Amino acid sequence: MKNINLKTSVGIIGGMGPQASAHLVKLIVDLSAKEFGAKNGDDFPEIVLISEPIDDLSSDKKKTKKAFRVLKDKIAIFEAAKIKKISIACNAAHLFLLKLQETISIPFVSMIEEVGVNVKNSKLKKIGIMGTPVTLRSGLYSKPLSKSNIRLISPSVSD
Repeated sequence: MKNINLKTSVGIIGGMGPQASAHLVKLIVDLSAKEFGAKNGDDFPEIVLISEPIDDLSSDKKKTKKAFRVLKDKIAIFEAAKIKKISIACNAAHLFLLKLQETISIPFVSMIEEVGVNVKNSKLKKIGIMGTPVTLRSGLYSKPLSKSNIRLISPSVSD
């Protein structure tokens, strides 16, 4: 195994699209094997997944406030468990990321930031995005990518 500590604990808040949660766990497992040589069960990082189905994040303010409280409560579980890193397997839930980061000390791995870094490193100047209406309207990806002079192509409402 390459010289890297995979023994860190990773907390994932998912369920806002359970397929995204399953996909993220699979990516972590596959990358641990491919990039870091993990083979045996104890070679892989500890992954704690809380799959919390949350109602539409954007339909109204009451639901948005409730969604934030639910996310904050789930993060408290990670803090109690001494999890070292957290990610959220939902693009739209990243709308809460800055506010959530103010409430805890555990570092987040932001999908949005990671996509920005990877696209910038790829030297691409234009990429397409597909997502829920909330993700597309929010500008979650367009803001950070435009800072790197990367043009984002989004589908229209009719698309």
